This record gives sequence, structure tokens and C-alpha cells, in this order.
Amino acid sequence: MRSCFEFIKKETNHELVGAEIGVHMGNNVEDMLKNLNIKKLYLVDCWQGRQAVLFKPVQNRFNGNKKVCMLRTTSIKAGKLITEPLDFVYIDADHSYKSVMQDLKVWTVKVKQGGFVCGHDYVKRWPGVRQAVFKFCNKRGICYSVQSDDKNARYKSKQIYSCDWWFKKG
Repeated sequence: MRSCFEFIKKETNHELVGAEIGVHMGNNVEDMLKNLNIKKLYLVDCWQGRQAVLFKPVQNRFNGNKKVCMLRTTSIKAGKLITEPLDFVYIDADHSYKSVMQDLKVWTVKVKQGGFVCGHDYVKRWPGVRQAVFKFCNKRGICYSVQSDDKNARYKSKQIYSCDWWFKKG
């Protein structure tokens, strides 16, 4: 289980409404459904370009799960569609500085006070993620956590650390 989900699990004792921004193949969704007390989970991804072939398998994977609501659209458009307050959001979509900053601005306001804003890939390979999270949090006086999940994570045969970041909205 991802470190940020362990933190959420320890801090909550109620059913959670959440969103994952950037779903890819849905592996993280499985982890959330298995380990968190999920009432409803929005899966937001545009599944475009090379990622388009992943949409159908993800759709089939979660078809019939009443807790899951798939939105095949951009993060910004989904932010306008989802009106219900969220207990958490997990951001793992476009890793450019501009996109991560946009996601932080759109999705942090959707999260309830006391809820959690989380994300993935706070690593050197993705400087846009690190810069956006740092700047967003620093400007607002938000203290955030970063923790590696798996020291054996690999990307294209190079050992990397899969780091999550998160903060509690308060």
C-alpha cells in the first residue's frame, strides 16, 4: 500500500469519497479499493494518444463496481463535473510543472477541510512535479510529506524510488 494511503487509513474511520487523477492501467485504483474504506472513487483520465488503448481494459476491470465512477476527460473538465466534496485526491496525471500546478489548484478546493491532497512521482526524473508541489505548498504555508514506497521500484532498468507526496488540508 502506498505511504499516503497508509496515512489516510490511520487518520480516518469513515467511508471515503475520493478521486484519482491519472489512472493509467488502474493498478493504484485496485490498491485504494482494497485498502481504504471507499464509498465512491472517481477515476479521471483522458486516455488519449498512446494511452488510448488502456481505456477499454480499465473500463472492463472496474465494470460493475458500484463504488467506481470513470470519467474519460481532462482533469480540468472533470473538476467542473464533480460537485461532491472529496475526502482525498490522488494526482498522477501529466507530470509537467504547468499541469501539476493546474491540478493542485483545481483539486485542492474540491477536498474537504481535514481531507488529503496526495500525488505520485516526487522524484528527480519528474522535476515538474517537485517544483509545482513545492511552490504551491510554500506559497500557502502548507507543510507536506514525501515518502518512498518501494526501494525496489524500477523504471526502464534503472532503479528509482517511487515517492508519494501528500498534505492534510486544514
